[in-house]
Amino acid sequence: MANEHLKSQLADLLEGFQEQMGEITRIQQRTAAVVATGEAEQRRVTVCLNAEGTVIETRFADDIGDLDYEEIAAAVTAAAQAAKADLSRQLAEIHGPLLEQRARLPKLTDIVTDMPDLGGYTPVAPKVSAAPPGSVERRTEEDPGLTDAEQLDRRGGSGYKDSAW
Repeated sequence: MANEHLKSQLADLLEGFQEQMGEITRIQQRTAAVVATGEAEQRRVTVCLNAEGTVIETRFADDIGDLDYEEIAAAVTAAAQAAKADLSRQLAEIHGPLLEQRARLPKLTDIVTDMPDLGGYTPVAPKVSAAPPGSVERRTEEDPGLTDAEQLDRRGGSGYKDSAW
């Protein structure tokens, strides 16, 4: 009796796996077609990203000349960040059903009782900063904003002042 129950659970697991593979194929096709768009400075700057987050187009309105270089640079950054937010939203919308389906599938630990749950060992990635290079947010205790040469000298590294040179 227990053996039949195990066979039934395994059959359900395999059926769910096959469904999930079909869904993954559909999701991959939808994901590949995603184009995310962000705008800034009252639509004077538009940035478009593909599904991988690569900039595929940057457009400036005819009246972009009303802005100085610093304003244009800030607008390009803001538009790219808005496009990234749009990309994240679209990808979450596309991948949501798969994540829900995956959560409903039985875990291997549900079938094999002595199997340890390894899911808790997955490391959590740190939040990625959107701050520009050299900003206070990017400085750490190890790198307080020093140049590469200053860091090498501080650590006693083998820079150009090393006697081996």
